[in-house]
Amino acid sequence: MKTHSLKTWPSYWLAVKRGDKTFEVRRDDRDFAVGDMLLLRRWDPHARPERAVGTRGDYVTREGGEPCLETEAATIVVRIAYILRGEVFGGWDGYCIMGIKEAT
Repeated sequence: MKTHSLKTWPSYWLAVKRGDKTFEVRRDDRDFAVGDMLLLRRWDPHARPERAVGTRGDYVTREGGEPCLETEAATIVVRIAYILRGEVFGGWDGYCIMGIKEAT
């Protein structure tokens, strides 16, 4: 069993947190396997430095304003329950669709 740390845009991260999104579509380049854990880390590619300084802790930036991963509070841990690979049922070659469940 492996653990994969993945950047996740805020809208998708929130959907997973609410329980609305129970899957991940990712490039199949990490040897994902059923039972592996995913650390979904909220990450905003459009973060602006002046917003990152706020008290909400939505995201942080590196010096110069480049967005980077957030704090541990912005991480959701899930387990891969199922994987659909390749161009099956609307999938894309080189990508996989993973069914995810809350890690217990």
